[in-house]
Amino acid sequence: MVRKTFGFSILISLILLPAYVSLSAQNVQPTTEDEEKVPLYNGIYINADIYGIGNHLLGSDLLTAEISVDVNLKRRFFPVVEIGYGKVDTWGEGGVHYKTAAPYFRGGLNYNTMYKKNRETHFYVGIRYGASRFSYDVEQLSVKDLIWNETIGNNPAFKDNIWGGSLPYEHSELKANM
Repeated sequence: MVRKTFGFSILISLILLPAYVSLSAQNVQPTTEDEEKVPLYNGIYINADIYGIGNHLLGSDLLTAEISVDVNLKRRFFPVVEIGYGKVDTWGEGGVHYKTAAPYFRGGLNYNTMYKKNRETHFYVGIRYGASRFSYDVEQLSVKDLIWNETIGNNPAFKDNIWGGSLPYEHSELKANM
């Protein structure tokens, strides 16, 4: 008797299984992906780099400062404008004194690779173009050569007919190469 009941239960289960599967398939709601409407303009970020100023106040020869502004477009594109200043006045180990100061400008675009993940998540890939106008001074301590009894150093000549002052020391008939 137990065997007949067990066999009957299996038979009923096999008969009703396709009906159960088809009923659950009829109740499935169609999935609609609601894409979030992201506005074009999402704000401005203003950044300041003051580490270089603090580092200079603590005794470094290098002074740097920068301010940048970037605009959030669709949480994906971030056009960036950066303005900065750099200055150095230092002596090298070989007795060379180097001094320069220069403002600079950079412009570019950051691309947020994680724009689909979260509003607060940013992982940028970017490109920049920069320009600067600067001049520099290089001085070298003079050193006396004991063998030839000559003085070497003390402000080498910086002139070149092609590049306009980029090569140290004067060499006759020297042409710049690329």
